[in-house]
Amino acid sequence: MSRPQFSDDNPKENPWTEDRLGFAPFAKRLADSILEVDAPNGYVIGLQGAWGSGKSTALNFVQAFIEKHNEELEEGKKPIHVIDFRPWIVSGHQDLIESFFKIITEQLADQKDAWAKRRKAGLRALRKNVDPVVDAAAAIGSILAPGVGTLAGIGIKFASEAAKKGGASKIDEWLAEPSLQSAYEKLRKRIVDQDEKFLVIIDDLDRLTKDEIRTIMQMVKTLGRLPHVVYLLAYDRNIVWPALDDGRKSEKFGPGFAEKIIQQEIELPKPSRNALLSLLDTEIGFLTGNISQSDRWYRIVVDGVHNWIRYPRDVARLSNAVKFTWPAIENEIDPQDVLAMEGVRLFEPDLFDWIRGNRESIFGTGNWDMATDTGKAKAGDAFMSLFPISSQERNARLLCLLIPSMTKLFEKKHIFALNSETHVRVVNRRGIGSEQGYDAYFGLHIPDDSISVKIIERALSHQTTRAEQLAIMRGIFSREASPNRPPIGEYFQDLRFRLHEASQNSAPINLLEAIFDFGEVILSIDKDVGALMLGPQANASLLLLEICKLNRSEEFKDRLIKLFESRPSLCFAAGFWVWRAAEAGLIKIDGHTREDTLDENLVRQLHGILSTHIEESIESGEIYNEPVYFHISEVWAFNDNDKKVRSWISASSLADGRFLAKICRGILGHTVGSNPRRYSMHEAPKEKFYDVSQLHTAAEKHVDDPDLTEDERSRIKTLRTGLASLLATRAAAEASASSPQGDGEED
Repeated sequence: MSRPQFSDDNPKENPWTEDRLGFAPFAKRLADSILEVDAPNGYVIGLQGAWGSGKSTALNFVQAFIEKHNEELEEGKKPIHVIDFRPWIVSGHQDLIESFFKIITEQLADQKDAWAKRRKAGLRALRKNVDPVVDAAAAIGSILAPGVGTLAGIGIKFASEAAKKGGASKIDEWLAEPSLQSAYEKLRKRIVDQDEKFLVIIDDLDRLTKDEIRTIMQMVKTLGRLPHVVYLLAYDRNIVWPALDDGRKSEKFGPGFAEKIIQQEIELPKPSRNALLSLLDTEIGFLTGNISQSDRWYRIVVDGVHNWIRYPRDVARLSNAVKFTWPAIENEIDPQDVLAMEGVRLFEPDLFDWIRGNRESIFGTGNWDMATDTGKAKAGDAFMSLFPISSQERNARLLCLLIPSMTKLFEKKHIFALNSETHVRVVNRRGIGSEQGYDAYFGLHIPDDSISVKIIERALSHQTTRAEQLAIMRGIFSREASPNRPPIGEYFQDLRFRLHEASQNSAPINLLEAIFDFGEVILSIDKDVGALMLGPQANASLLLLEICKLNRSEEFKDRLIKLFESRPSLCFAAGFWVWRAAEAGLIKIDGHTREDTLDENLVRQLHGILSTHIEESIESGEIYNEPVYFHISEVWAFNDNDKKVRSWISASSLADGRFLAKICRGILGHTVGSNPRRYSMHEAPKEKFYDVSQLHTAAEKHVDDPDLTEDERSRIKTLRTGLASLLATRAAAEASASSPQGDGEED
């Protein structure tokens, strides 16, 4: 993606080339009215609009039309002089009007000498920090001086530009006047005599402090009597009017006082929603260009964007936020969610704070009260209470669009159009509702233990070789991460989620082969990942299932046969075969249903290859290096080999305590999270494989073997206890069954 250019949010200046929101026709009509107005005693126009609504752009367009009018005047006709006065740039002075008019009582006729001294002491400071009123008056005086002409923008740059245009000398002239009143009258007479017309534009009144707003409005009221001077003021009424009221407890003059100053107020036309949305679409096209239309996207637009974008500045704020965030996490998070989250951050701060502050509840690692119906309802009520009644349902919909799992909070509230997207789909698109997307957004980077989308896409490419697939797995496995979240497990989960929604023949066979190559490493991972999560082995097994379901070609069958013939990890291959055999209905595993994965003939063919491998490994002794044996036992026992398996397990268990400890893994369960692990035996061992009496004897023999690890001895001890209890129960049952039953009581 090319680097997006930030919107500068500067007002536009050229109504002929930059009018994207329809302000030019309005500005043209306003400029024409100003040109036609006859104001012998001055005239004040107010342009009212909300903050960020485009007032400055409209003023610039008005000025542009007037300047064009001046340029096209016939010879001999006088132009209208424009003074662009921006008081907020030089705001902060306490006595603006006093600084300009030198309001000294007319009774102090002998103050002429005192004023001269004051002038000498303060003139240097005045030139450095010129009050805007002084600036404006000096500008008018400069325009009236021969050869100076129109001074636009002197209010902004007076300190640096006034000297070049005669401003400094005019300040001297005004300060030399013995009375500001006489200076005002002199200025008024000069305007009348020379028949000049002025437009004084005052923008951004709503940026000033309350005191400064009142000062500027008083200035306009005073200077508003000047002949042929039209003032065009831009402001937000909701800010300026309260400022005029502030401090007037006994005499509320708000609109009444303003109406004494502003003779004509005009409402800035509001840009159409379509124009604003079109502008936003242009600004963020790099993000939305490839977004497909969907019900979810429709709700983001309706419940989010349409409520957020009301003024031009809203477009600039949202587009700039997206332009800043996206490059850091490009393609690692759903672009729809980036737009939605940035909108929530800017325009729905309470919702944003809730999402940011409830990670544990969102992803099930905290707040177990939400596991109950009562707890969920309570959490939903607490969420709704954060918002005004009018926006409660809309914020609930936005939350569920971003975090679909949170629909559980509102199950009994009957809110219209709540999102019910599956977790698999959220993870696949890396939405905020997935841990990867959530952490990437709030961290503004891809967490170290997160799997990049680029890696996932590379792994799912048919162009990635078997060796490259294996290299990816090794790289991910080598990453440092929290003990209960091995990155390789996250990797397999992300892949299987993507394939779960993929089309037929889209799963690369190279990926399956590389997983088999990595099988021994996968089986070596012996870390608990919590009761609610799947470990690397389970995720790898489910990933292999998805790959098999998506491949039906003869090439896939041939390569799978060759893979088994290449003698991959025996234990890993046995596990693969057991699940495929259960899906084909060849063996029974509790809780496992039939699926159309591999056809029965292929499963049987793979079994023949694997059985030969097992027997050869037993003969060579290599089999004793395998980590576990329950899947190997299932494979070998298939086709009536039960007795062989029982005999081999019994003999090997009696001979080797470490072998017995491995056998325990297929019989015992253990608690999750305890350290050291605590083992238990809840079910009797499958006697198809295990001779209970022989295993108990082996456990008695090896329970205190000093060559074993503490964990291995703990397993054997638990096995001994469980088998002893089982044997005792059976003995009691046999004794009860064999004892003679009397026909009656003895005399």
